[in-house]
Amino acid sequence: MQMDINQFIATMGNLGFVVIIAVYLLLRLEKKIISLTQKINDLNKKLNGK
Repeated sequence: MQMDINQFIATMGNLGFVVIIAVYLLLRLEKKIISLTQKINDLNKKLNGK
């Protein structure tokens, strides 16, 4: 199956958009997970009296 250059560019454009959105969402999720981890650790310290 051969793709001409226009189909190749369109495919890369569509895939690029999906990859950018996925990376953006993963980075946002990572920040929230780090924040939640810190809050859980702080709560654990308070509960243990440290």
